[in-house]
Amino acid sequence: MGPATRAGACVRGSAGSGARLRELDRGRTRGPGQPDRGRARARRHHRAREPLRYAAPKVRSARLTLVIGWALLGAPSVVAAPPCVAQCETLLKTGELRKGVSEAGCEVRVCQQEARKLYEKNQFEQALESLEYLQPRLQDSPSYQLDRGLVYYALGRFEEALASFEKILGGFPGNVRAASQRGHTLLRMGRYADARAQFEQLFRDPATEGEFKGLRTRSYLKANIGVVKLLQGDLEGGRADLERGIEIDGRNRTALLYRHKVVPYLESGALESEGVMQLLVAYEELSFKRYPTAAQELQTLVKRWPRFAPGYHRLAEILRSYQEYEACEVALALGQQYLPEDIDLRAERLRCVLLRYGPTSEQARPALDEVRALAEVHPENVRLKQILVALDR
Repeated sequence: MGPATRAGACVRGSAGSGARLRELDRGRTRGPGQPDRGRARARRHHRAREPLRYAAPKVRSARLTLVIGWALLGAPSVVAAPPCVAQCETLLKTGELRKGVSEAGCEVRVCQQEARKLYEKNQFEQALESLEYLQPRLQDSPSYQLDRGLVYYALGRFEEALASFEKILGGFPGNVRAASQRGHTLLRMGRYADARAQFEQLFRDPATEGEFKGLRTRSYLKANIGVVKLLQGDLEGGRADLERGIEIDGRNRTALLYRHKVVPYLESGALESEGVMQLLVAYEELSFKRYPTAAQELQTLVKRWPRFAPGYHRLAEILRSYQEYEACEVALALGQQYLPEDIDLRAERLRCVLLRYGPTSEQARPALDEVRALAEVHPENVRLKQILVALDR
């Protein structure tokens, strides 16, 4: 959904039991000695004190206290230069940069661009490393703060992400990008009322008449308002806003997903508002390509709300992508226990069996026969059709 989307580039212009998901997986030491008091002789470091490690316990304690106190008082820290700095050093050596002004400008440009590329590659810790290096020079730059906020958000450091977005809005209150990301961040922090107020304020802003993230902006905002209402337990209001989002822009996949795959289960009681948040988190983890974490979220989701069929389907897709066919079969078999009439779940379980053993193997023959029999009874079922087409290739 909107809150689960990665928001594009950093800135443009800026299971149950059984099989389990495997781990998938950013001078020489000197003794204290004693001076010979009987002979006066010159020695190096005559005034130097004994090394700290040999100091008497009380003296050592005092010195450590002093060091710790200095650190707590905010002693200046040195941020190691990230790899992007080496690019500018190379350009300087080849004479393509002037020492000083050009060199500093190169680091700003190259390191910020590198951070954005790393963000797109889901290398968030490395992206933050580049941004931290630029912080003394760019801390007041809106594009820098947006980049920084997005990286913090991806890392789950929501308080810091919020601070970055609010710093932008303090100087540029009309910045739609920062305001929308602030809304998403508040949502992840569980501050639903504040998130809703942020999205509603944006919806009323005439500046949001255009497009944003490939959608008409007002559709994007309505979908997010609708999801927040679902999280708040306002089913009627959430449904209405999702439908309005679809009406404004039929391409809005977030609105379509929640209206047709979530609202019906909320209406039937098979899902509750807490489950909506867990689903949102799972989809967000998917958007950041953290598939094992997304799978864990979905496993927890279907364990608590076992009649929520979309949770099984999304979980099965992830497990199949990692060739975890046995785990896929087990998860869907669990779903079938609670939803025995769901043909889609049955078809997906059979797909995992065929993939696990190979469609031409003896172990897969019962599953293959079941697929063909189901297809005769349910010729309109898309999933069964897909399996049969794949078998004919």
